Amino acid sequence: MVQLSLVAPWWRDALGRTPEELQAVADEYREDLPDFARRRDRAARTLGIDLDGLPSEATVLARLVERSRGTLAAACLIVGYEGDPLSACP
Repeated sequence: MVQLSLVAPWWRDALGRTPEELQAVADEYREDLPDFARRRDRAARTLGIDLDGLPSEATVLARLVERSRGTLAAACLIVGYEGDPLSACP
């Protein structure tokens, strides 16, 4: 989960999105936080996580899209206090 948060902190927005939509969410996140890479690297070093061992963003986005659809996602849906879906279990 920590690695996921380091690579794609916008993961909660994955549910039901197409790869293109999820890429747009990632791009918007980076626009809002232009020093994201510096913060990610600093957090990883602080936690003792090897940056070379992190999955690529493309890999993470593909996994998020895959796991946010289908019967498994529906069975594991986590709903927020306002009724909005937050995530699906892996």
